[in-house]
Amino acid sequence: MFYSDHLGKRRNIPGFSDKGATKSLERMIEKLVSHRVSNKPFDQKLMSWIESLAPRFIKKFISIGLIDSHTSAVIKPLMIAKKIKRKHSGKNIVVFNVESGHLADYRNNLEAEERTKDHIRESINHIARLFDSQNVLYTTDITFSRIQKYLAEFRATGVSAARVNAAISAIKAFCNWMVKEERMITNPANRVKKLNIKIDRRYKRSVLTQIEIDRLFEVLPNTESHNGLDYQSRGIIYKLALKAGLRWNEIYTLMRSDFGLDTEPATVTIRAQNEKARRGATLPLESSLADDLRNYFSANSSAQNSKAIKGMWKKRGAEMLRKDLMTARINPKRESGKVIDFHGLRHTYGTALAQAGVMPAHLKSLMRHSNVQLTMEYYTHLSIDDLNEEIAKISLPKSIDAEKSTIPEKVTTQPVKEPKEVENDESVNICVTQCVTNNGKLTSFSRYG
Repeated sequence: MFYSDHLGKRRNIPGFSDKGATKSLERMIEKLVSHRVSNKPFDQKLMSWIESLAPRFIKKFISIGLIDSHTSAVIKPLMIAKKIKRKHSGKNIVVFNVESGHLADYRNNLEAEERTKDHIRESINHIARLFDSQNVLYTTDITFSRIQKYLAEFRATGVSAARVNAAISAIKAFCNWMVKEERMITNPANRVKKLNIKIDRRYKRSVLTQIEIDRLFEVLPNTESHNGLDYQSRGIIYKLALKAGLRWNEIYTLMRSDFGLDTEPATVTIRAQNEKARRGATLPLESSLADDLRNYFSANSSAQNSKAIKGMWKKRGAEMLRKDLMTARINPKRESGKVIDFHGLRHTYGTALAQAGVMPAHLKSLMRHSNVQLTMEYYTHLSIDDLNEEIAKISLPKSIDAEKSTIPEKVTTQPVKEPKEVENDESVNICVTQCVTNNGKLTSFSRYG
C-alpha cells in the first residue's frame, strides 16, 4: 500500500489480506499525516487507533518521524525484569527485580513521592505478577478481561479477599498513573470491583483487656532483655501504642526531639515521612505516659537528634510482644481464632477511647484516620457488655400497665386561660432539659514501672 508522508515522500507499507482492512488503514494513515502536517494534537480516536496498531507499524512510523517518541509509549515494554523465587513464611513465592520499562518508571515515581519501601515493593510485585502470568507485554495488552482472569487465578490460589483487593488497588493506581502521564488513553481497571473482605477475613485482631494489660506490666520488670531491648524500653514501646495509638514503624523512627515533654499538655510529633498517611501529626500525651517518658529519658539520656529508643529492633515487634504475652500467661491466640499482635495494641487504644465515651469525630482525629467509618468499623472492638450498658441508658416506662389511661368517674371542665402576653424585650424560660455527659477516662498506666 502506497501513501505520502508528512514530508511529501511517497512510501510503501504492507497492508492486510482483507481489502476492507487495508482501506481503513489507508484512511487512518491519511488522517495521521494530516495532523502531523498541521501540527495538531492527536484526538482520542486517532490515539486509540495508534494504540491498537501492531508494533511493526508503530516502529515504521517512528523511524520516518510520523509519530514522536512520546506518542510511541505504546511500543515501550511494560517491564523488563528478572524473576526470583524465594521462600517467605514457609511458602515459595515469586518476586520481580524490575530493570526497565513503564513499570520501572512507575517505581521511580513512587520513590519520588516518598512512599514506604514496603508499599513500593508490594505494589510493583502485584503489577509484575499480572504482566508475567497473562503475557502482558505492551500497554495494548492491558485489558479488563486479562485483569479479571489474573485476579480469578490469584484468588484460586487460596489468598484472602484482602490480598486480592491489595492487588486491585496496585493495578488501578498504576493504570491511573499511565493515563495521567498520557501513556494510555483509558484505565481498563476502572471497572474492576473489589471483593467484600467482611465475608472472608482471614486475620482477625483481638484487643487486650484491662486485666491482661495489668498482668503484662506486672511481669515485665521480672523479664530479661530480649530482641535487643530491656524491659523498660519494651514497656515504653507498649505504652506508646496503648496510650497514644502509635504504629510500630512510627515508634521505631521517633527521635528524642519529637517529644515535647515540657509543654502542657505534653506532645509527640510523628513526622510525615514516617506516618502511614504521609500527613504527619502532633498528638497530646496522657499525663501518666508523659511522666513515664520523662523518667525513661532521664535514665537513658540521649541527644535531641538521636533515636528515642535505641536499638535495631525494627523487624522484631511481633516476636517481642508474643514472648512477653506468653510470659504473662496471655495466649496471643484467642479461642475464637482472633489474635493479639502489635497492631492490636493500637486497636486496644481505639477501643478504650470508645469505651470512655470519646466522640467519634475526636476518636477519628486521635486515631489519625481519613474517615470515621474506618475508625468505628475496624478499630473499636466493643463487647456485648459494652453495648448492654449503652442500651441501659435508655429511659423507658417501668410498667406498661402503669401507662394505661383510666376513665375518671366524673369529668369536669376547667376554663382555659388565655396565654399572657410578653413584651419583646423579655425572655421566657419555656423548659429546661438535663443532659447527661459521659466523664469516663482511660485507666492510667502510672502504676506500672
